[in-house]
Amino acid sequence: MENKTNQQNTYIQDPVYEEENEIGKLVGLLVDGRWIILTVTLVFFLIGYYRAMFAIPIYQANALVQVSNDSNSVVTGLTDMGSVFSLPSSIESEKVVVSSRMVMEQVANELGLEIGVAPVYFPDIGKGLVRILGEDGTHWLASLYPKYAWGGEVINVSRLEIDGDQDRKLMLVAGEGGNYRILSGEQMILTGKVGELARNKGVSVLVTDLKSRPGVQFELWKIPLLSVAQQLQGSLTVEEVGEWSSVLELTYKGEEPAKIRKILNSITQHYLMQNVQLMSAEAEKRLKFLETKLPEIKASLEATENLLNAYRLKNDSVDLTLETRAILEQIVNLDAQLNELTFKEAELSRRFTKSHPNYVALLSKQKTLLKQRAELSEQVHKLPVTQQEILRLTRDMEVNQAIYIQLLNTVQELKVVKAGTVGNVRILDRAEVLGGPISPRRGRMILISTLLGFILAVGLVWLRGILHRGIKSPDDIEGIGIPVYASIPNSAAQKTIEQLVQGSEKTGPNESMLLAVHAKDDPAIEAIRSLRTSMHFAMLETEKNILVITGPGQDVGKSFVSANLAVVYAQSGNKVLLIDADMRKGYMQMMF
Repeated sequence: MENKTNQQNTYIQDPVYEEENEIGKLVGLLVDGRWIILTVTLVFFLIGYYRAMFAIPIYQANALVQVSNDSNSVVTGLTDMGSVFSLPSSIESEKVVVSSRMVMEQVANELGLEIGVAPVYFPDIGKGLVRILGEDGTHWLASLYPKYAWGGEVINVSRLEIDGDQDRKLMLVAGEGGNYRILSGEQMILTGKVGELARNKGVSVLVTDLKSRPGVQFELWKIPLLSVAQQLQGSLTVEEVGEWSSVLELTYKGEEPAKIRKILNSITQHYLMQNVQLMSAEAEKRLKFLETKLPEIKASLEATENLLNAYRLKNDSVDLTLETRAILEQIVNLDAQLNELTFKEAELSRRFTKSHPNYVALLSKQKTLLKQRAELSEQVHKLPVTQQEILRLTRDMEVNQAIYIQLLNTVQELKVVKAGTVGNVRILDRAEVLGGPISPRRGRMILISTLLGFILAVGLVWLRGILHRGIKSPDDIEGIGIPVYASIPNSAAQKTIEQLVQGSEKTGPNESMLLAVHAKDDPAIEAIRSLRTSMHFAMLETEKNILVITGPGQDVGKSFVSANLAVVYAQSGNKVLLIDADMRKGYMQMMF
């Protein structure tokens, strides 16, 4: 019965206690690694602050353009021409057109963007210092580093031609009185003056404006037109305002507000001009087509007039009856309509296939008119031969005359259309830079960098704690079968005592660093008293009263525990002999 009573009991730990224990360990890791966390977070804060303060601000310009779906690109009164030059426009296709290389290259040529020129700032921080401190704030730096730009420099290069290696960069060094010199590496290529074209060794430069201190350097290079167009396309965004508004919003981003406003205005103007030119080109094509037909129709008209006059003279001026005149007017009207449809068909065949709805409608109308003319032709065959011949000749003359007059009117209308073409694009709002820079957002950048540093530091501390395989608590020691007699906490009072004693100029016999003498109620001394009690019971069965206190390394508290344990034993009336066994770095004498 006694053996059953002494059976081993199974201990089930409370899950809440386990969770609290894990949280306590994590908090302990963070407390122990607080200096790592603070240091890493501070470093990331400084990095974020540096990037935020010295980052290049980016501005944005906006413009609005309206695209009409059906544009009557004619002047008032010429409504019949509207159907010919109505170009149904898709917003998606217009987005492609406005950002096409055709438009971008025209902008680059107009503004001279293929010429790259920029002042040389102090590496990494020069441009940011100029922006933050201003020209007056960096005046003293200009005297220390005269070759760098420190604000207020202005340069305009309207012409740059480089023979041979187009990718090489040149260095322009400002001189006095508007003079300058250009270097390629260490070799001087030419000297020049503002407003005068300078040429030498395959390089041609025309500087139209230069305001700078003597000695300041400017980088000068040539950019391929295709690269400039791609850069413009990368900085331009085209979006539709609303879903069915037919209004495009153009936004352009860049570093210089005045420059991006000028670029975006140029983009909208060239987009408008290409649209007008497209409309005008349609009128030009039809005008050329009709002008080639006019001589043919005129010759045909003259020939039919001559034939009619000759026939009348031969048959003593035979005239038409009223019935025949009515048939003639109908035939002439039908032939005029058929000829008009023929011209329209020639125009539509260049733009659409025969399956297009407009083309199908034209062919259907043409078929109906041909059927009507065939019916009238049957009535003509019932007339006398002389009337038939007069009718045929008169019909040919009047048809040719109507066609000729119609072509003359159309040519005049096309000339007016060509001169008055306005396109189907309208600029609603010119480019303007609204507000300050859109990036960087300095506060957000600093906050994100600081949070990233904090998270990284906490992760490092946690990883270090996970990888650390040492003793973390007394339970770890007891878990491997070694008894634990006491757990002595770190004493803040001991550090204070050491600082006071080491800071005094004269050390007396009573100025020891023993915590058991100066702070008897300290928790560390209470733990040492508990150790003394535990050792008393542990040493009851041994004949020797010798204790050896050691540790795995330096500064783990061997001397502190040994000296104060000896004092505690002595305070209880025992005679104690304390021996410092550290033969290399003995420390015990400092404590007494």
